[in-house]
Amino acid sequence: MKNEKKIKDDLLGSIIGGIILLIALKFINLIPWSWLQSGIKIGLVYITIDIICLLWKFYRFKKTSKSGLVNNKTE
Repeated sequence: MKNEKKIKDDLLGSIIGGIILLIALKFINLIPWSWLQSGIKIGLVYITIDIICLLWKFYRFKKTSKSGLVNNKTE
């Protein structure tokens, strides 16, 4: 149960960070520093990959816990 909670918390944090970066991407032309514009773009790519990895972990965790429950019921 602790692993599921940690994955959910990490996923929620990543999604909130992704939303913030998407909002920053909307207003990227107003930012005068090119290094910050690049950081926002790179951060958005990184956080998208992180969200996909966390969703995969959550899916595998649910799949293994569901199969574990099925195996316990049949025994």
